Amino acid sequence: MFRMVTSQLIDSGACRQVDVIKTFGVSKSSVIRSLKKLVRVRVHGESTPAANRALGNLINQLNEAQVKYPGTDMCFFYDPDQGLPNAQVNLNNRKIIAYQEIWGFENWDSDSHGTHTAGTIAGDNLAHPLERDHGDGVAYAAKLVIEDNSNPLISFMIPATLTPTFQYAYDAGARIHSNSWGASLNAYTFQAREIDTFIWEHPDFLSLYSASNDGPLGSTLGTTANAKNSVTVGACENGELGDNLANFSSKGPTGDGRIKPDLIAPGVAVASAKNDYDPSTFNCETVKFSGTSMSCPAAAGCSALVRQYFTDGYYPTGAPRAEDTFIPSAALIKATLLASTAPMRGRLTGDPGADPGFRSEERRVGKECRSRWS
Repeated sequence: MFRMVTSQLIDSGACRQVDVIKTFGVSKSSVIRSLKKLVRVRVHGESTPAANRALGNLINQLNEAQVKYPGTDMCFFYDPDQGLPNAQVNLNNRKIIAYQEIWGFENWDSDSHGTHTAGTIAGDNLAHPLERDHGDGVAYAAKLVIEDNSNPLISFMIPATLTPTFQYAYDAGARIHSNSWGASLNAYTFQAREIDTFIWEHPDFLSLYSASNDGPLGSTLGTTANAKNSVTVGACENGELGDNLANFSSKGPTGDGRIKPDLIAPGVAVASAKNDYDPSTFNCETVKFSGTSMSCPAAAGCSALVRQYFTDGYYPTGAPRAEDTFIPSAALIKATLLASTAPMRGRLTGDPGADPGFRSEERRVGKECRSRWS
């Protein structure tokens, strides 16, 4: 399905070539500052509501989950008219409608991981709101629900159970849940089962997970990457090298023998928002990072565009029709993503090396995954 729908998105300028700019930063101050995740996604083709402004009319309910140290004074997230975001949902905020600090620590602007990934998904430069700017995210008109798992004592700590974090995001309106974290254990654990159970019970909730960075050998996926109903995202190189799998990108099969990752997106030298350890600077800088943590949010942003394609009634005619609008299931969005992919034949693709009799086939998101990334 994704090949069909994505090709239409490509034709309409929705998600043809994505340049991702990493954004880092977390800033908390008396005045609103936004998550500084600067993502740069370049879209080629005619601009249409499905790819651009229509996203602003729909919250497009993205949730950057378990984000690490986000910053809110950065130009891609700052809202001069609203107060600092908190756990109470505020739909009037232009970018971050809710911000939950799971452990109660306020490590604002102290690290860059979450800011960078959130920017890739939905960063939108305040200089030109709801317009495509250099460094904007894939779904730049979408809004975010942030769940901050940062802990200054151990950097990052996952709750014992994931279900409450899913439920908070879902209740806040999030329907796309991006997760750039995991543990280096290739097994179907309690966490993977929690992910599958929540999606089964909330069929319109799509969760995406980074594959992990323990490649290039096979059977190196993380625990959350073993979930069945979610989307596991590996990383390829950028631009003309996009047919090559990144050497750090973890490979399948899963612990119980299933083919994963589900798809591949650019994750090398991805440029996005950068933190500066100061919540009062309102900075607008970017930085480049590499990892499946960077490829996962790019796929999440494209998932939001696919979702809107259905909710705005673009399917099946390719033009928005009120009579064709519907809420797509997570399974439909996942199937659309997978059907849109193209086989990879570059470096490190194919046999994962874990089992001589097992052959994997990496497939790039979109039609090419060779976009010009900065």
